[in-house]
Amino acid sequence: MPRIIYPDPVAVMLTYLRAELPALIPGVAVSHELPASRMGTSELPAVVVRCDGQVREPSLRNAAAVRLVCYGGSQHESMRIAALCEAVSLAAMTGDIRSVTGQAGPRPAQDPDTHDPMAVLTVTVLTMPKNL
Repeated sequence: MPRIIYPDPVAVMLTYLRAELPALIPGVAVSHELPASRMGTSELPAVVVRCDGQVREPSLRNAAAVRLVCYGGSQHESMRIAALCEAVSLAAMTGDIRSVTGQAGPRPAQDPDTHDPMAVLTVTVLTMPKNL
């Protein structure tokens, strides 16, 4: 019986977004957490990538709900960044990403700790299995 492993959906989306977003959003930081230098202020754009859970399906599919939290300094800019993240994400197909589909958002929100304006969207990322 073959043994397989699925790539970390956060890691593959971080790699993909770090390669694609700078051409559209100069100076953007893409991370799995908000950089310490940006806590309390969103002068520079930032995108935080997190996984809200994964489901393994019998057809060798791993579906992960990946949340993208976008900070832009204002609600309008945060929503603009989120819309660009959604467009770039939905076009993702790499060696590790089978497909990305929309799940929710973009929608405006406020950071619960800093009260900074932000926008949130969730996508479903299907990753490609790898043989061990």
